[in-house]
Order: sequence, then structure tokens, then C-alpha cells
Amino acid sequence: MARETARDKPQSGSPESPVGHRRGSRRRWWIAASLTLMIGAVGAQGPWWFANQSLKQRDANAAIGWLNWAERCGTDKGTIAIARNRAFLQLGQFEEVREQLLLANTLGVSRERIQREEWLAFAQSGQMEIAEPHLSNLLVSQDIPVGETCAAYAAGFLLTARPGEALQLIEAWLKDEPGAHQAYYLRGQTHASVKQFAAAEEAFQQALKLAPQRNDVLLALAESLLELQRPQDAQPYFQRAAEARGFVDADRARLGWARAARRQGDSATAEQLLTDITNRCPERAEVWEELGRAQSDRGATDEAIRSLEQAVALQPATVSARQALGTMLAAAGRADAAQPHLDYTAQALADLERLRLLEDSAEKAPRDVETRWEIAELYRRYDTPDQAMAWARSVLLLEPAHEGAMQLLATQGRILQQE
Repeated sequence: MARETARDKPQSGSPESPVGHRRGSRRRWWIAASLTLMIGAVGAQGPWWFANQSLKQRDANAAIGWLNWAERCGTDKGTIAIARNRAFLQLGQFEEVREQLLLANTLGVSRERIQREEWLAFAQSGQMEIAEPHLSNLLVSQDIPVGETCAAYAAGFLLTARPGEALQLIEAWLKDEPGAHQAYYLRGQTHASVKQFAAAEEAFQQALKLAPQRNDVLLALAESLLELQRPQDAQPYFQRAAEARGFVDADRARLGWARAARRQGDSATAEQLLTDITNRCPERAEVWEELGRAQSDRGATDEAIRSLEQAVALQPATVSARQALGTMLAAAGRADAAQPHLDYTAQALADLERLRLLEDSAEKAPRDVETRWEIAELYRRYDTPDQAMAWARSVLLLEPAHEGAMQLLATQGRILQQE
């Protein structure tokens, strides 16, 4: 019989050791007991208290879990429906918001209360023609926190291409609530929307300091740092967000991580990350484009061309992919194949330069419908649906019967639903 060595023996406290099992059981018992005591300390309304804390921290999924528990503990079902509606609003799940408000109505919640919640949802979804007249009423409402109103309306202003008004509301909010991490997050988003990435970075850093658990802030900060040409600073934030358990935008973070790695000369890491994403999600054009660039870095021209062709097949209007593909085909001696992409790129770059001029004009003349509509059409032409829809919504605020804007919103909305 072989002699058992110290290495072979289960170590005290290890998973294989009976002592380890006992200690693990004790730890789990202690955690459960501590949680029970915490809930008991705040009384029978413990789950409801934790749900509200989660909503304040904008941890909507945790809030929904606590609300389910609170409902089982006997908290009023109408109150639960209103709170669930807020959680789904934070997640941007508007169909769920609608269902919770319908449920609240059947449970006897007053029509006035439900209407206030509807105004928040209209604001956050960018339907400012309905929501905006009610902003002042919501700011003095006793049943909706000021922060919830400011967050929804700031998002609405951004969705209607009105960053100045979003920023004005956010600054007023921060004077009232200087520790509001969502206000700093939205301030960062507002600055990023007009390409003020240094100001965006500062705002996201402040938001992260106040709410270090927020993976969406990590990702937004990393993306701003990458725009500032600081990939070495961006990469650790991308990596933390990518590795965060259950983060819905983990693949977006992995894409950012790959971009940061590649810009630091580490194309091997970039290619590994990007290949992993394409294996799981082969429909993401921007990943194929970045993969093609990484493959080109190591001299794999044929592979790079195939990846870029896949990117263009998925999103034919993407200027950067068309430009990269045309340039690479030309360098490979395939001039005939390259020319359509290079011609498209030349026209697109001229249009995008005009787009920048139009955005400057819109800032100086914010009520010029034609300028706003031309901006929306250019964004639609070059496959930037979020921006196209934002500018189309801003057109409808000024001219509610504008047929082109209504058609663009309907078409882009259907495309996004299919994706």
C-alpha cells in the first residue's frame, strides 16, 4: 500500500475534509442566520425595506427578488406592482412596466398615481411630447422620489437629442442630492453623447466611487477612456465588467477589452476574445470587424478579409468596416473587388462631415426642423439607429405630424425588435 503523504491528506478546512464540510456548513448557517437577523431587525417589512434599498442603488434585479419575497410576506399587492414597475423601468423593459401598471389598476391603485408612473415611463422611453408637460408636477410629487423623475426625464432628453436640457436637469438634481450616483452616470452619458469624453470620464469616475458595484458604470468609464486614447487605463475596467457575474453587457465589455488589448499591441489576446464572441454570437458585425483588424495585425490577410466581409454582410452601411475591407482588398491586388467599398467610403466620409456641420447648426438653431430631419436621415443611412431615432423624436416634438419622422421611428423600431 502506498504511503499517504501530507499532500495526499485532506487538509483541515479543504472541501475534501470533514472539517472543511463542517466549516462550510457553519459559514452557510451563519450567513443565513445573519440575514434573518438583519431582516428581523427592520421588522416584518424587512423584504420591503431591502427592495427599496435595491431600487435606490439601481439594482433592479435584486429589487425584484426582494419584492417577490415582500409579496409573500403580505405587503400590499398594489404597492408591490408599483415598485415592480419602477424596477422594470430601470431595466428598460417597457412591456413589463405596462403589465405592472395594468395590474396596479386592477388592484385598486388610484388612477392619478398610475398616471404619474406612466409619465415617468413615457419620459424614459423618449416620448417627451407626452411626458414633458408633467415634469414640474412630478418634481413636487410626494410618491415619486425626485431622483427617479430626474433620471427618467434626463434619459428622455438624451433620447430626443437635447443634451443641454438633460445636463441642466442633472445639475439641478445634483444640487438637491449630491450623492446621487445615477446623476453622475447620466452626466457622463450626456457628455459622451456630444463627444466630451474627458468630462464624461470625470463623471463616470465619480459615479463609480459612489456605486462601485455598478458594472454599467465600469463599462461606460472604460469606453470613455478608450475614446481618449488611453487603452492601458481602459483595459482593467473592461476586464472587470467582462468578468462580472451575470452582467448583461459582458460581450460588449469583452469587445472593448479586445480593442484596448489590440491598441497596446496584444493582438493575440484580442483575437482570442473576439473569436470566443463570434463562436457564441456570430451575428455581431462590430465583433467581426475588430476580429478582421486583429487578424490583419498578425499578417493573416485572407482570414482578415473573410472576417471583414462577414462584418459588411451583416451591416452593409458600416463605414469603418467598408473602408477597412476596401483598403485590404486593394493591398491584396484585388482592385475590382475593392473599388465599390472605397467609393462608398468616400461618399460616406463626405456625408459624415456634413453631419457634423448640421449638428453644430442644430445646436445654434434648436427649433430648425429641416436640419434635425436631415441629421436623422444621415444617421439612418449609415446604420446608427439609436441616433437616428433620437433625432427623429426631436423632429416630432417640433412637428408632431412629420410623416418621415414617424415612418423612421416605426421602421427602426421593427428592425431593433427583430434583432
